[in-house]
Amino acid sequence: MPGRSNYKLQCMLQVRVRQSVRRFVVRLAELGWLHNQVRQHCESAAALKSLGLIGQSLIAALREELTEYYRLVAVLQSQVRFYHSILFLL
Repeated sequence: MPGRSNYKLQCMLQVRVRQSVRRFVVRLAELGWLHNQVRQHCESAAALKSLGLIGQSLIAALREELTEYYRLVAVLQSQVRFYHSILFLL
């Protein structure tokens, strides 16, 4: 992953995984990395006193997008749990 982060995606050659699953995992890892970059930018930029109204508006909009992202993740998690519980009962 690019940038300054503690994340590293290692592929184990011994594990046989379909290419589609591998691509999916990489996309999820990239999504997590991008989320962390946006969140860190919001936190660091909010501490600046010389941000101005436009900068503050941008940070507020980014925070609203993060909140919507958290809602979407929560909905997806509940759907996965629901379908997993149904499959477990069958």
